[in-house]
Amino acid sequence: MARFETWLDCDLKKPLMMNYPKGLMFSEDNLGNLVGVNVYSDGAPVALSGSVTGYCILANGASIPVAGTRTANRAYIIMPETAYKVPGLIVVVIKLSENGVVTTLAAMTATVAGIGDVPADPSAATIAQWTAQINATISTLQNTAVRFDETQTLTAAQKQTARNNIGANASSVLLNGEDYKIVVP
Repeated sequence: MARFETWLDCDLKKPLMMNYPKGLMFSEDNLGNLVGVNVYSDGAPVALSGSVTGYCILANGASIPVAGTRTANRAYIIMPETAYKVPGLIVVVIKLSENGVVTTLAAMTATVAGIGDVPADPSAATIAQWTAQINATISTLQNTAVRFDETQTLTAAQKQTARNNIGANASSVLLNGEDYKIVVP
């Protein structure tokens, strides 16, 4: 059986980054791509245990869970037919679960090229639902967000939340008399 393999590397001592491998996937494929990850810690292979689950997040927002496999320091999934259904960007995420600890080992973005039938436009009901969700989000933001264009009365907790949201977590420390030290994390 012909199958394309894409292997990513993960070092547990380094930040996890999104991978952007070159190449395409194609709609109407089935089991045509294996996406896997080699796991290391400071360059040394890590023996994996637990269960592997992959998620294929399609261009329409649907998330397809895929049972995965692990062996030694490798974890992988083989993409099912449902993962290729929607042309456009696809995000593939591989997670390892053991004893309640869930760790994302790899993430990549690729493109599914469409062939065959053109998917139908969304229905009026779907568009109405999207519009309602967008309007609800806008309303929530307008009614609960800290505003900078008008005077407000905020509690200490709301002020701290606003500072955290914009990364303004500076504090001052009294050194002596009228001398202060400003601490910027």
